[in-house]
This record gives sequence, structure tokens and C-alpha cells, in this order.
Amino acid sequence: MGTGGLQLHRKRAKRRIEAAWKRHEQSGRPLPPRRPARPQWRRPVEARPQATGGSDPAKSGEPPYPRLLILDKLGYLPLSREEASLFFRLLVRRYERGSLIVTSNKSFADWSEVFNDQVLATAILDRLLRHATTVNIQGESYRLREKRKAGLLGRRAKTPDGNDEGEEGDRS
Repeated sequence: MGTGGLQLHRKRAKRRIEAAWKRHEQSGRPLPPRRPARPQWRRPVEARPQATGGSDPAKSGEPPYPRLLILDKLGYLPLSREEASLFFRLLVRRYERGSLIVTSNKSFADWSEVFNDQVLATAILDRLLRHATTVNIQGESYRLREKRKAGLLGRRAKTPDGNDEGEEGDRS
């Protein structure tokens, strides 16, 4: 749309507003309460007072924090020493300040391999698990199960007792 079309659109909108205002004045009803210009969820994080616990980040000297941070697939690849250190510093800064969701396909016992340091992994787990609710999901991934149902993958492997996973005890 060129600038001429935009100006025409603005003129039409102005005429509509003026006509609505005249109808309102003739009705004698009070004005409805004014709505905010933008919804709260569209404002940048810096503009949201609840993102920093109700205080102004410029006054408190603290950076704004999102209420929830989601880290997906932690441990998919091992972290270098520097990356593990940065992750620990992130946890220390967020500790008891904001919510955190971490997903991983590694058990807590294997986290020393992920961070390449047993002491650092212990310190990270200490902070993560202090106020945590852990959810352990076992079983086959839904993506693989759907592919197997569609016939795109072969049969499941045998369990240690010799039964097929698809037979007795299948919880799908």
C-alpha cells in the first residue's frame, strides 16, 4: 500500500471516530473505562514490573529475569569446562529468584560426564534439586512408538527376561 492509500485509510478512520464520538455525546452515557494501549504480555521484559519482583531494574541495579527459564535436552552433548562454568553461574544468579525447567535424557549419576567435572556437577545438582520437583519419565519415546505403529521401524528389542517389550506389561 502506498502512502496515498495509508492517508486515505487514516482519513476514513478519523471520520469513523468522529461519528462514533457524536453518537456517544447524543446518547448521554458516560465514557467506558479506558483500556491500556497494549496488553501486558506484549511489553518487553524490561517494562514488566513483575519480571523483576516488582522493583525497577534500573533502580535496584539488578538485570531483569524472566519468571520461567526452560533448558531443554541438557546433556545431549557434553559441555566444555567454560560452558559448564557459565551454566553454573546462570544457576547461581537465578537461584531462588525464578522458576527453571530442565529436561535431560541423562540420569543424575551421569551428570559428571555432561559437565566433565564431578565437583561442579554436584554443586549444580545441589542447587537444582533444593526446591525441585523431579519427574522421571520412563519408556519409549512417543515419536518412536508412532513410527513403529505406522510400520516404519522394526520390532522392539527383547527385555532382559526374554519377552518382547510389545507383549506383556506394555503400558502404551
